[in-house]
Amino acid sequence: MSTQIASLPEPINALISEIERKEQAHEEQRRITREETQATLRGLIAEAFGSLWRVFEPHIAREEFKEELLSIYFAPEAIGLAPFGVCLREGHGSGGVCVFVPGSHNQRDRAYVSEKDGFAVFLRERNKALPRILKARHESEVEAACKSLAEAGDGEAAHTALARLIDLEPAKAADWRALFDDWRRERERRREEAEETRRREEAIRQARDEYRAAYAAWKEQREAVRERNRKKAVEAQAALDKPFTVWQLTYALVAETEDGYREIDTAAVYAIEPVPDSKDFWRVIEGGGVRARRFFHPVSLSGRIETRPTERLCSASLWLPETGESIYFQPHLSADEVAINLCLEPMPEMPPAPDALSVYDVRAIREEIEGELYF
Repeated sequence: MSTQIASLPEPINALISEIERKEQAHEEQRRITREETQATLRGLIAEAFGSLWRVFEPHIAREEFKEELLSIYFAPEAIGLAPFGVCLREGHGSGGVCVFVPGSHNQRDRAYVSEKDGFAVFLRERNKALPRILKARHESEVEAACKSLAEAGDGEAAHTALARLIDLEPAKAADWRALFDDWRRERERRREEAEETRRREEAIRQARDEYRAAYAAWKEQREAVRERNRKKAVEAQAALDKPFTVWQLTYALVAETEDGYREIDTAAVYAIEPVPDSKDFWRVIEGGGVRARRFFHPVSLSGRIETRPTERLCSASLWLPETGESIYFQPHLSADEVAINLCLEPMPEMPPAPDALSVYDVRAIREEIEGELYF
């Protein structure tokens, strides 16, 4: 291809054309020389084989000529010999023709045609090797046909692979057909399993979507009810947050050890009255309510303490799941009465988890919607 450039001066373009013409002529001469060399080497190989050349020439599989070396590969299975090759390098006469086993680097798998005894031994060895090579080739072809059958679909490719197996081993035709039937049944079973897996995964995906939507709607309803209940709880807390008076009663705890020693400690409790009743029972605040207790070793009583339920000093409390918070009130009030007076709306029922979802799927969806870890 010319590399002339219109913008260059004509003498330069002419020089470029001359260089390209010489390169093309040189390349053509190299091709001719190569073909002549290859033909010469081929003639020397034929000369080395003598009358045997006409026996082997029809069984030439391919020729390779590179780096001044001509290699000819034979596939003479039809005449009882295993494949072999011959080679001859440029500059060597017919006495340098070497026969070899393709792929082998063992010197025992080589011989020179000019060495008649060595060449005869080489051919006998190739004759002995033929059954083993044909067996290996046959096994390879059977393996390839089996692989094609395994990879084939239900169409023509499968029947072609079966026909190839029967052609390779006609005596096993019944076995190959039985194998083919087993293969089709196994393929159908796998197809059904894959379809069942697909349906199951689709059902799980649909269950996830439906539960995600139902849980999100439930959360929205829950928050709306909780917000209304919180407003009621705030109003109720304001009404219940009335001041009341308590006294802190300190009393002694006396314990006797196994050795007869006495150990004394003190504890404190809040009382709603500054004195016990006629039976020496104090009305004290314990466990969020008022109880009557007798103390055998009172130590001291504080002055009046004014407090409110929201200060949480000694007030009672009630957890309200409808609001997610607690409400505080005076300890002498009943928690049941406080709950009834609140008149809170019941929380909407959480949607049930679908049977198709695992506990981990359900937890993940709840965490996704709640925006926090769900336990």
